[in-house]
Amino acid sequence: ITPKFDVRELPNAYILEGEFPGIDDTSSLCIEFTDERTLLIHGRLERAVTVAGEEEEERGSYLIMERSVGVFQRRFWFEEGVEVDGVDASLGNGILRIYVPKK
Repeated sequence: ITPKFDVRELPNAYILEGEFPGIDDTSSLCIEFTDERTLLIHGRLERAVTVAGEEEEERGSYLIMERSVGVFQRRFWFEEGVEVDGVDASLGNGILRIYVPKK
C-alpha cells in the first residue's frame, strides 16, 4: 500500500497532503522524523467488515475487493533542514495535511 501525496513548497514551509480514506484521526498514523530532513509516515489501513448488530448472513460475501488494506510506509526527504518541533498534522475528510516549517 502506498498512500498518494501532494507536496508543495512555500517560502517558509512545506505542505504535504495525503489520501487516507476511512481514517478518522491521526492516532491511526505514526508521523515522525528519523532525522532533521527525513519525515516518516507509517501505519495500517484496515477495512471495517462488520456493522454493529449485523449478522454474518446479512453482510453477504464479497464479490470484488478493490480497497487496499495493510501496512504502509512513506518517507519524504527535505533538501533544506526543517523545524521538527513546529510540525503540525491534521486529518479531515480522509486527507492528512502536514505543515512542515523550514529552518
